[in-house]
Amino acid sequence: MANRKTAAERQQAELYAEIREEGFFKSSIRSLSSFKEAGDFAQSGPRAGQPGGMLYSNLGYYLYNHQSPDGARSWEKELHAELGKKLIWPTSARSSHAK
Repeated sequence: MANRKTAAERQQAELYAEIREEGFFKSSIRSLSSFKEAGDFAQSGPRAGQPGGMLYSNLGYYLYNHQSPDGARSWEKELHAELGKKLIWPTSARSSHAK
C-alpha cells in the first residue's frame, strides 16, 4: 500500500513549490524585453490555484491595466514597475484618436 502524505506534508510541499515558482518568476521577469514577451510569459505560467499562479495572474493584470492589482505583494509591484520602465506600451487605436 502506498504511503499517503499527511495534510502537513502536502502543505509543506505546496509551500516549497510556491517558493520555487517565485524564484523562477523573479529571474524570468527580469529578462523580458518586450510587451509581447511579457504577455506570452504571463500566459505561460500556472493558473490560479496552482503554486505561483497568482504571480502570473497579477502580471497579466498589470500588463492589461498598467497598474498592479491591490492584492500584489510589494516585491511584485516593484518587479512590475521595473518591467514597465523597459516596455514600449501598445496604444489602442481608440486612444490615438482621443481629443
